[in-house]
Amino acid sequence: MEDSVLYSFYFWTYMQPNYYRVIKKATSFSGLEMISHAYGQIAGVEVVGFYLWLITEANIQAFNSEIRTPISRLQNAFNPFEIKKNQVSEWIYKTISKLESLGLVRTFFSPKRSEITFCIIDPLDWKEFKQNKQLKEKLVEAMGKVEYDRNCLAFDQIDNLQFDNALEISANFEVNFTANQSDVWFSFNFEELHKELVKNKLLISLDEKAKTLINGYFEKYKLSLQQITDCIINSSTQENELDFQKLEMMFFQIVKNDTAPILETVSNNKDFFYKNEILDESTKKAITDCHVNFNSEKYLFLLYGKIDESQLQLVRQLRSDYQLLDKVINLVLDFSFWKNNGMWREKYILKIAQSIKINNSQNSYEKTLNNFIRALTLNKKHSLNNIKPVEKTISFTEYFEFIK
Repeated sequence: MEDSVLYSFYFWTYMQPNYYRVIKKATSFSGLEMISHAYGQIAGVEVVGFYLWLITEANIQAFNSEIRTPISRLQNAFNPFEIKKNQVSEWIYKTISKLESLGLVRTFFSPKRSEITFCIIDPLDWKEFKQNKQLKEKLVEAMGKVEYDRNCLAFDQIDNLQFDNALEISANFEVNFTANQSDVWFSFNFEELHKELVKNKLLISLDEKAKTLINGYFEKYKLSLQQITDCIINSSTQENELDFQKLEMMFFQIVKNDTAPILETVSNNKDFFYKNEILDESTKKAITDCHVNFNSEKYLFLLYGKIDESQLQLVRQLRSDYQLLDKVINLVLDFSFWKNNGMWREKYILKIAQSIKINNSQNSYEKTLNNFIRALTLNKKHSLNNIKPVEKTISFTEYFEFIK
């Protein structure tokens, strides 16, 4: 044993301080999740229980910082564990030692004050934990590869998405709790992909970040199952993990090399708004189906080809602040797309949303569409009468005020 380990064992076996204290920084909820699902799998339930007890004790002592806590409180705290009195010191030593080895506790002893101090260290987050080779190997050993992969799915959060190349396709409220709304799901068959990966002896977990990237390229560029499988195989590491950036680069290269056809993925047509009365019914139906059947994050991605976090935030705002249904949001996005020559105009979209709310048409696709058509007709009439250009001087709120 190293000198520090020998001293620690000797201390817990033969020397008892009269007092102890516990100090810590704030421990986040996600940190406690890591203790339960990662560290606890390695060290065991008793060690986790002791760590959580230390956190509680630190909170109590923080309110009584002037009162010294006798060591007997620490010893008596573990009666529920049915530890024999003469074995308490050994049990505490072993438990603390495990926490120290995991980097969760640092221990200090002051002979002058006859006081021992436990300094609680926040656990690593999941990304840092996986990068620690020793911890990762111990966790896989403790829970098995399958359960480890499940943990990966649980901890790799959606907010880590690179939104410039990914879309959120989460179902919104209307999808499941409003009548006549279609279900939203990944259109790509990930079960078939899993079978192909198994055939190639590749056991790899795809998190939501990877799935959204795959699904986005599948829908927009119609990459085949074989193309996607090959890209994943070539983007995997020796540890059976996915190199996301490499996968993204390979998808991009396929499209750049024109080895996959770039297909129109949403039906849209400028005349749906500008010449609706003469547009053929089949085209109208195809456009309307896209508005009605896609959730807005997905529609936004398919319309613009890529989306960022600010655009996704705007979609959420249209739902929460303006109470627009997804089919109405999609209609607004499509209208703005044509009015602004394919450019993204956030303030313009918000003006439209405000007008829709004022006219109480948040839930009416038909009423909103008719308002768009009538507004464009009004704009055209004003232009023909040599009135100041309406598009530059009159907001869409004012458009709708004219056509009530």
